[in-house]
Amino acid sequence: MNEEKEHKLVHFRPLFYGFIAMLFALLTTRFVFSGKIVYIVLDFVVVFGTTIFLLVKKKVVPIIVIVCFFAFGMGWYFVGLATFEGREYGSSVQITGRVSDDLTTDNGRGVVTLKGVRIDGKREKNIRLYYNVESGTLAIGDLVKFNGQVKKVKAFELGSFNSTCYRKRIAYTTALKESEIAITGTKSVFAERVRMKAKRLLFDSMGKENGAVAYAVLFGDKNEIDGEVASTYKTAGIVHILTISGLHISFLIALLGFVLKKCKVKGWINFLINLVFVGFYSYLCGFTPAVLRAGIMGLVLVYAQMFGKFYDRLNALGFAGLLILCASPLSAHDVGFLMSFGSVFGIFAIMPQLSRLFAKIMNRYFADGLAITISAQIGILPFVSAISGKINFLSVFTNLIVVPIFSVLYPLLFVSMLFCLIMPFLKFMLTFCGWGFGLVYEIAKLMSVSALTINLKPISIYVSVAFFVLLFAISKFFMAKRKIKLVCCGVMIAISSALFGLNLTNLPAQASVAVCYNGYIPTILLTNNSKKSVIIDTSEGAFTNGVLMANNVAKVSALVCLNYQKINTKNIYNTNIPLCIKTDSEACTEDDVCQSVDTQYQLDGFMYKYVSHYGKLIGVEVQFDNTKVFVAKNNATSTDIEDVATQKYNFVVVGTNYKIAKDFTKAGSVIGYYQNEHTNCSYLKDGNFAYRIYGNKYIWGCLD
Repeated sequence: MNEEKEHKLVHFRPLFYGFIAMLFALLTTRFVFSGKIVYIVLDFVVVFGTTIFLLVKKKVVPIIVIVCFFAFGMGWYFVGLATFEGREYGSSVQITGRVSDDLTTDNGRGVVTLKGVRIDGKREKNIRLYYNVESGTLAIGDLVKFNGQVKKVKAFELGSFNSTCYRKRIAYTTALKESEIAITGTKSVFAERVRMKAKRLLFDSMGKENGAVAYAVLFGDKNEIDGEVASTYKTAGIVHILTISGLHISFLIALLGFVLKKCKVKGWINFLINLVFVGFYSYLCGFTPAVLRAGIMGLVLVYAQMFGKFYDRLNALGFAGLLILCASPLSAHDVGFLMSFGSVFGIFAIMPQLSRLFAKIMNRYFADGLAITISAQIGILPFVSAISGKINFLSVFTNLIVVPIFSVLYPLLFVSMLFCLIMPFLKFMLTFCGWGFGLVYEIAKLMSVSALTINLKPISIYVSVAFFVLLFAISKFFMAKRKIKLVCCGVMIAISSALFGLNLTNLPAQASVAVCYNGYIPTILLTNNSKKSVIIDTSEGAFTNGVLMANNVAKVSALVCLNYQKINTKNIYNTNIPLCIKTDSEACTEDDVCQSVDTQYQLDGFMYKYVSHYGKLIGVEVQFDNTKVFVAKNNATSTDIEDVATQKYNFVVVGTNYKIAKDFTKAGSVIGYYQNEHTNCSYLKDGNFAYRIYGNKYIWGCLD
């Protein structure tokens, strides 16, 4: 038995390894079933390699656990997708709902999440409503009724996961004027009443700036935080204190534990009080993944301590992950969820080694604090690169200063708010907390030095996998002999470095015709064999940066404006776009290129012209290599396009103007918003997509 333990490399933790298998399946299934070779190979290497290794070691139970959770995860992904996305509604519908406290207004524009929604009398998921603020009468708790069109929210758009809508269960969006909304009554919800009362108390006591930060710290809602304040916290590397996580929950459980110990509450009663307390707080915070992860792990720890059980950190982490993924499968793609688990795994994996190293040169307390901060930062590194793209070298020292302050400030804020909610006349207590948040902000401003900030490029999944395997190899959970461990770590460092280098290499742009849409309006990106691109923009340009990122385009030669000519590229677009081409002389500025209609121009291998019919602009025609494209204006009629309809275009984009689709009988592919017998492809149905060009062949592929 001792000899067997001597040669054991890892202890099998079914909950943790089951969670990793399920997480990996949920992250890769979308790409595997869309035919992405890289992900198919990655899945095969990881799953098949792990299975072979365990077979050699004669570990049958681990094989069953890992394979079963992986297979379950692949199937559960499609369940998660089906339960999130709503139905297609092609025409105007009647909508009723309740205005939630997820409501913001700014510069005459309002955004609100409607809950308790019914569409044409049928119960539906939440709707995000965009509206023009007119009277400003729309308020939290209002029951509203209106008619309008709804757009189905896609879980994935241009390769990015819509985590905000997924967390809030927003399946639809719509836009209208405030005057078109009828208020039929009022209905408040307990959690919203608590949050709104807390917000009023915080704003009255601390002012809007510090009050918004304190509100985010208590409930995780960062909507009210000023953009400059949020940017300062992010640059300083302490934005995590604004997101409810293990730091917050551990403070609360420790505080509650202290109170219960003084009251001599023990056993099951103690545990049940903790369960109710954490559950209620999670409810007030909207059951976000980070709150649930921290709450579940905290409760497991309390249970272990109450009843003398061994607390296995990795199994506790895996248990929390499995519960969340079973309830909310697509959370696997939520960066907040991944950061929460990544930071904890980083602490578990390398904090002890770092602490021992730092203890040789400093006090043990400071050594532990520095080790926790660095290991947590390392654990979230792949995800930081995906969201903020920046890392500040001073963030470690900022956290060493801020976290001890916050460890006092947060419990004080929580207790003060608890008393103030019951006895509002005690709100002066919150003023002291406001001073504390003011101090934290001043520290953040001092430490957010841009010169010590570097930009990171988003890391691909295979780099992330290699990165976390390396952390595991370094950790005490991998119990190989010293020499074997050094060799394994060296190999993983080499693999991680090679993959990271590959990740930094820009792949050449693929010749293609890409069609993406924002609302009902398409943006078309054309790329030729010379790796040059032009954009035909039929909207106000807000979608262009997303299109560029999705298609790996290094440079766009020009933006050709069609429906909307009053575009200012300096305010909206990627600065790599040198030219903005327009045909409306009144809309052209000194930075634009204004061109005549029905005149052919050439630019970087593209031949293009604005096409008109008796002086009316009806579309734009572009030729490149062996491909010919026509993009019609939304107001073009069958009479307007009777001349161009006879030409042999490879692609015709008609947008929402489905009535003219039938006229382009000679076109290779007709692309519209709606799918019907005259269109070959619909971006309402198929999402954002591209036709890759291989000589005279066009291969369709989804970009979402």
